[in-house]
Amino acid sequence: MSCSGNQYEVDVVNDSGYFDMKGCYAGFAEAKAAMKSWGNDAVVRHAESFSPSKIIAMTRGVAYSFPNRNGGVTLTIQGAAGTSTYMSAYRQLDYWDTQAYYGDGTGDVYATVTGFDGNVNLRDIDLIPQKFISYNLPIYLGGNDNTSEHSAPFYVRPRRAYYTVRQNGNYRDLIFVAYSSYAEGGSIPRTVAEIAVGPAASWMTTGASYYSYDDVRYYTDPYYSYLAGTYFNYYQFLPLRTKSNITADKYNGFLASKGYGTNSVLWDSGQYFIDAQNTYGVNAVMIFAQACLEAAYGTSYFAKQRYNLFGWNAVDSDPNRASYYSSVAQSINEQMGIQLRNGYLSTINRFSYYGSFFGNKGSGLSVKYASTPYYGVSIAAIAYSFDKYASGNDGYLVDYGSAKVGYIVGDNINVYQSLTSSTVLYNSSYASGYNKFHFVNVLGESGGYYKIQSTNHVVNGQSMYTAGNSSLATYDWNASIGWVSNQNISFISVEPLTKQVGKGAWVKDYYGYWYRHFDGTYTRSDWELIDGYWYYFDEQGYRKTGFLTLGTKKYYLDETSGIMAIGFAKVNGKIYHFDAYGAMSGGWFQVNNEWYWANDDGSLKIGWHEYSGRKYYFDDSGMMKKGWVYTNNNYQYLNAFGFQVFGWLKEGDINYYLDTNGNMVKGVADIEGKKYYFNGSGAMQTGWIDAKPGWYWANDDGSLKLGWQVYANRNYYFDENGKMQTGWVKTNNQYQYLNDFGIQQFNWILVDGVDYYLGTDGNRKTGWIQYLDRNYYLDENGKMQKGWVYTNNQYQYLNDFGIQQFNWIVVNGKDYYLGTDGNMKVGWVYYGNYYYYLDENGLITKGWKLINGSWYYLDSFGHMLTGWQKINGYWYYLGEETDGSMKTGTISIGGRYYTFNNGGVLVS
Repeated sequence: MSCSGNQYEVDVVNDSGYFDMKGCYAGFAEAKAAMKSWGNDAVVRHAESFSPSKIIAMTRGVAYSFPNRNGGVTLTIQGAAGTSTYMSAYRQLDYWDTQAYYGDGTGDVYATVTGFDGNVNLRDIDLIPQKFISYNLPIYLGGNDNTSEHSAPFYVRPRRAYYTVRQNGNYRDLIFVAYSSYAEGGSIPRTVAEIAVGPAASWMTTGASYYSYDDVRYYTDPYYSYLAGTYFNYYQFLPLRTKSNITADKYNGFLASKGYGTNSVLWDSGQYFIDAQNTYGVNAVMIFAQACLEAAYGTSYFAKQRYNLFGWNAVDSDPNRASYYSSVAQSINEQMGIQLRNGYLSTINRFSYYGSFFGNKGSGLSVKYASTPYYGVSIAAIAYSFDKYASGNDGYLVDYGSAKVGYIVGDNINVYQSLTSSTVLYNSSYASGYNKFHFVNVLGESGGYYKIQSTNHVVNGQSMYTAGNSSLATYDWNASIGWVSNQNISFISVEPLTKQVGKGAWVKDYYGYWYRHFDGTYTRSDWELIDGYWYYFDEQGYRKTGFLTLGTKKYYLDETSGIMAIGFAKVNGKIYHFDAYGAMSGGWFQVNNEWYWANDDGSLKIGWHEYSGRKYYFDDSGMMKKGWVYTNNNYQYLNAFGFQVFGWLKEGDINYYLDTNGNMVKGVADIEGKKYYFNGSGAMQTGWIDAKPGWYWANDDGSLKLGWQVYANRNYYFDENGKMQTGWVKTNNQYQYLNDFGIQQFNWILVDGVDYYLGTDGNRKTGWIQYLDRNYYLDENGKMQKGWVYTNNQYQYLNDFGIQQFNWIVVNGKDYYLGTDGNMKVGWVYYGNYYYYLDENGLITKGWKLINGSWYYLDSFGHMLTGWQKINGYWYYLGEETDGSMKTGTISIGGRYYTFNNGGVLVS
């Protein structure tokens, strides 16, 4: 922007899509007045605007909803008398004026969304001058997204909704075309609707474009300056208190013509709709068309899993809240006999009654039933298509015009109980006081009054107030009537339909096939509908086959028959989609509420693909998947918008986690520094978890407990992955033991036949320990020892119970002496008034023994002998009591001398 500070900048959009500054103004009112003097392409911009274009007011153009800036998924439009409606994001509003601007990016914008007039917050919309649309100029929209998406501004060549007329076989169709506002890279946004909504009015020109802000008044220009005419779409404004003439056998055929069969829960449902119509007083075909729209012709997830055909409780913010039904019939009966009766067909319901027809956001069920502004016209398109099928596509229609539809002229017009009564059944103004159109089914005329079918149940001549009554209530077609002055009703125009006559024949010659008309002429360089199929003939009049490009559109004509493909077609191993008019679909497009994405050549993408930094998955049919998918030997999840989810996911009461590749996690996972356990179905577990094999214990938030934990006064240990341990563990530089149930053990334990001692603290002991006044020795691995051990540079002995032994012991028939300290002794020991000699192995010595250069003699008990001893027939002298050494030579003993030889034997 060129203006500084808080000034308001008036610009004109030039032919290149840039803003030519015309002036800077201190106030908004002054700037808006200046803008109007600069013509249709002028705008006011302000630096605080939330929109990337900074446009806060414009002379001509449209707005598109972007409630994301308020963190919402729908935009509220506040109307007169306290009324309101709501709409989904990225959809068009007709802009009239910025009535107030508050300097902070917010303001009051007066706009219309398909007939509903009201104010919206400037923050929640993007203003698009008509210049950008007319000149195919790109502009940045979006941004400042406060939803969880936090999407950046997107660059788009915007479009606006319009009507056109096309000849479609035997019918001249009124076509409605609408767009999203979202695209990227300066591309054209996707088409959200291109549907035949009903027969075109006779005054409409084939191929011409018309613009309408209320689906009633049709203009030839986007500025709404030149009114071409007024037209009420019969199906869109048909009161639901009417009866369809289409028989039950046509329902399956219509579904089959759309590519559906027993895969649809609506298959074989025709009689259910007709029976409910006759019992509960709501048009069977219109509600069938609603079910086709809401439930993807009976193939949606909620239709198949919950028999929810009408989207009840599947709110925009949380579709998974959708209600359950026990059968298709129950869903149909409750729709007609409870939900619509209480909420949308009762004039007394102040919140949701805006007329008993589907209509649009201006009046009808669409005001409150659904967020899409194209709800009523989409249902009308399905009903029209069904009507054409039911008539055999012969140029006539079964239901069209079968009811005489009028609308009440004037406000607060009374509907009376009878011709002769002043009792008022109800008033034409909706319960809210808001009144746009009130369409009625006119049954006849008498005495200056029209007899109409009452939208309210009439019981005993009174309107029955049924709100809050959750039971099915029968509608009495004969009793539920009212009377309105013929001065207060006008009728919608239902023009007679003409039928194509004459039939030709196919001719084959050397060059190919051509079609000779009944009058001998043939088509060249044009399309022709023959027996319900479209063909294209070249400049010579021959039928084309294969791919065909006409202008910017591409078609496929069957290689054998030449029939123009409609819907999905597989060509050379690739899948393509062609719209109802045969044009190849490109980019992102929607079929029966399901999304597809085409490659540059028009073939549908299959498998995983990335778009705007997000990943999507398309099945083998090319359909964008939602919810769980199984690919690459893993499960992945795609949200309601189809893009892959990463991280935490909550479905109902179950938490899942998708890793950085988007794969559903099973088993133990480390998430933001915490461990979690997910079962084989991916569900996060809490409490005790039997993982087979092994156990885990999780906190209430699912994080796994680690390390030592106490449960029921018992100790358990969980490793770094949260798995409960059994057997030996090492913690705090000590070993502990947990039994097969994971419980920590104390004191003595037996493991694999080996005894260990864990003490009262549970830590495995080593070395010498004392237990019940007895000594035990545990090696460096904690194993209790038996037999000889060597510790502290000494030998000790432990019996078969591991108890340390003392004093004399016999081991393998040999005597050892351990002393009072338990250490094995060697050398001389004195015990029980005797000396013993234990060799270097601790064995007791017997017989002669040379010790330290002297001979000693130890008897059979190991006692050292002293004094005179006769050994083996010879006398020896072994010294005094404490000596014991054998004497040699001549020595004095008791005052006499004795002589001993060198062997200690007495000589003399």
